[in-house]
Amino acid sequence: MKRFLPPRTPQEQIFCKQVLTLAARSEKTTRPCFSSFLDERQQQLARAQLAANNATQHLFFGGFDAAERKVLCVYLDEPPELWEWPFYVVRLRWKTGGATLTHRDYLGALMGLGIERRCLGDLLLCEDGAYLFVVSTQAQTVCDELLSVGRVSVTATLCSELPSEHELPQPEQKTINVASLRVDAVLAAVLHTSRSDAAALVSSGKVMVSHLEVGNPSFLMEEGDSLTVRGVGKFRLQQIGGESKKGRLFLSLLQY
Repeated sequence: MKRFLPPRTPQEQIFCKQVLTLAARSEKTTRPCFSSFLDERQQQLARAQLAANNATQHLFFGGFDAAERKVLCVYLDEPPELWEWPFYVVRLRWKTGGATLTHRDYLGALMGLGIERRCLGDLLLCEDGAYLFVVSTQAQTVCDELLSVGRVSVTATLCSELPSEHELPQPEQKTINVASLRVDAVLAAVLHTSRSDAAALVSSGKVMVSHLEVGNPSFLMEEGDSLTVRGVGKFRLQQIGGESKKGRLFLSLLQY
C-alpha cells in the first residue's frame, strides 16, 4: 500500500466505522452494498480498514478509469454489474456566455440546490458544458432544478449510458525536472515560480496532496499522488522517471 496515515480527525474515525458497517451489511444481506462518492483520502482509509478487518471483497468505481471520486462497493461473491452502480451521468450544457465557467462555479450552483458533496462524483468540463457524475437519488433533482450556473443559463439531461473515454475531456500531459520529490520543489516546477514562493504557498495551507493538507514544504510526494492548489488548479504525479546527469528527477504529470 502507498504511504498511509491513520485517521487523524474524529470525522475520519467515524468514516472508518461507517466502512465496517457497510461491510457487515453486505455480509448479512449477501448483496453488494455501496457507499456515496469518496475522495482519494477516504478511499485510502476504506482500503486500510477493510484489509485490517479481513472484510469482504471490494472495489471502487467512479464511472471511468481515471475517475478521482469513486463509490465503494463491498460484496461477497460476484462484483456488481455496471447497471447496479448507484449513480448516473448528467450532461450539462450552457446556452451562451458559459465559456468562462469553472469547476467551482458548477459546484457552487449544485451546492445551492442543497446537494451534498458526497453525492457528487467527478465534474468534467468540456467545450460546451460539463459531465457530472451524481448519485441516483439526486440525478433527477439536478435535471429539474439546475437552471443556471451563476448568471449563465444551463440545461441538464440524463445520459443513457456512460460516456466513452474519447468523449471525456483529457488532462494535459506535462514533463518537469526537479531536484527532489519535496512538495515545494514539485510545486515550484509546475507553477513556474520560485522555490521560496512555493514553500510559502504550502505553509499557508492552500496545498493538498491526495486530499491531505500539507503544511510542511519538505513533505515528499509519491507516484500517483494528486497535487491540488486552492484557487489555482490540480495536477497528478503520473510517473517518476530517470535522473539527469546532474541528478535531477524527471517527472510526468497530468494537469486538470
